[in-house]
Amino acid sequence: MLYLFDSEHLRFVDQRQVYTQRVGCIEWNGQLITTGSRDGVIRSFDMRSRSQPCSKGGHGHALEVCGLRWDPSGKVLASGGNDNKIFLWDAREEIPVCSLIGHHGAVKALAWSPHDPTLLATGGGTADRCIKFWNTKTNILTNSIDTRSQVCNLHWSTTDKELLSTHGFSSNAINLWTYPNMDQLISLKGHSQRVVYFVFPFLITERFTWRRKHCYWLIR
Repeated sequence: MLYLFDSEHLRFVDQRQVYTQRVGCIEWNGQLITTGSRDGVIRSFDMRSRSQPCSKGGHGHALEVCGLRWDPSGKVLASGGNDNKIFLWDAREEIPVCSLIGHHGAVKALAWSPHDPTLLATGGGTADRCIKFWNTKTNILTNSIDTRSQVCNLHWSTTDKELLSTHGFSSNAINLWTYPNMDQLISLKGHSQRVVYFVFPFLITERFTWRRKHCYWLIR
C-alpha cells in the first residue's frame, strides 16, 4: 500500500493499492510518484488523478527493485535492483531503453550529477562495494572505485564537484569524495550499523556549511 500525507497540515491525503508485495523504494518526479517493488515491477502514479490509479508498469528487473532516481530533466529514470543491474527508462515507455551491467551486488544507491546531465553515479552492495560512474549518452562505464564497504546512498553536491556516500558493512561510514579524482575528503564513523537512509537538507547547499562548521548531526 502507498500512503500520501500532507506534511504541512499533518494529515492523511490519499492511499493507493500499489503491489501485492512490499514497496522497497519511492521517488518523486513533479506530480508523479514512482515506486519499485519486490516483484521487480516499477510503477508511476499521478497523484492528481484518482481515476487513473496506475500510469505505468515497467518490467525489467528479475529481482526486487531497491533504487530509483529520476534525472534532473524528469525524462529519464534510473533503477537499480537486487539482480545487480541498472536500467534506464524513458518516461513514456514501459520497457527499459538500456541496461548498465558492471556491479556484482545489489544496486540501491543512484545519483545523477547536477553538473553533467549524462553522468550517473551508482553504488553496489556488500558483494560489490564499488561506486561506478556511467556516461548515459554512450552507456559506457567511465570510472569505478572500490570503497571496501556496502554503498547505501549517493548524493552530489550542487555547488562543488563532490560526491557524498553512506555505507554499510563493514565501515558504516559517511564519506565525501572529490570528482573525478575520487580523493576522500572526509570519513565520518559514528554509526554502529549501516547508514540506510540519508536526507540532504534543502537549506544546506554548500559543503562549507556542514563541513567547516562541523554540523555532522545533520547527516543521518
